[in-house]
Amino acid sequence: MTSNKKLLTGSVLALGAVLAIFLINSNNKNAQTEPVASLDEQIKTEDAATISVTPPESDAAQKVVTTPTPQSGNDDTSDVIPATPWISAPLNELSNELYDFIEAEQVSYISTTDYPFDEQKQKQLRTLARQGVPILFDNTESSYLDSYGVSETKVVSEYFGTASEGDVIIATGVQNADGSIHYLVLPLKSKDLNDNSKLIEDTKLAITLLKEQKHDLIKERQNEHRE
Repeated sequence: MTSNKKLLTGSVLALGAVLAIFLINSNNKNAQTEPVASLDEQIKTEDAATISVTPPESDAAQKVVTTPTPQSGNDDTSDVIPATPWISAPLNELSNELYDFIEAEQVSYISTTDYPFDEQKQKQLRTLARQGVPILFDNTESSYLDSYGVSETKVVSEYFGTASEGDVIIATGVQNADGSIHYLVLPLKSKDLNDNSKLIEDTKLAITLLKEQKHDLIKERQNEHRE
């Protein structure tokens, strides 16, 4: 575990984009916010229940928010899950460059240019979020949401409880034993508006890191259950 954490730290610091991860522990109806320890402190704490990562160059806030877990009820969701990763069609540079990667990594893709999402897309997003499937929100055409007077943080937080500004926002979750969900939300920003190549590479790395962190959280839950 120690070597994995060192690898994770080195990989995160290699990201040139602004990174922040928000963990949402959804097990209570009363939302609460509390600070999370720094990355170095968390690495030293082997029994830490949650991990939040922000590189030194980012001053983004880190927090854990407690929110209600969405109730699945008795709805049949078999017709809700898309047959492909593409909730939105891959029509821009980012989605085309990431096409094979998204297919291989089984990440669901949606573009904010489809906002406001129709009922089918909303159901798909809620179901995927509840099942812990990683979702990539493509906000590279941010002026579209601006025309609606809506921010990407509002769009993503409707399904994951919280978010931060980004040109790409990746989100997933891990279910706890009591049925509550830890949501992990990671925003990325492009430093060059005329060249998305760095953002594309950062997105690949961020998805890999987020999936590794999700795997670590699942192992922690399993170990806690055995104890």
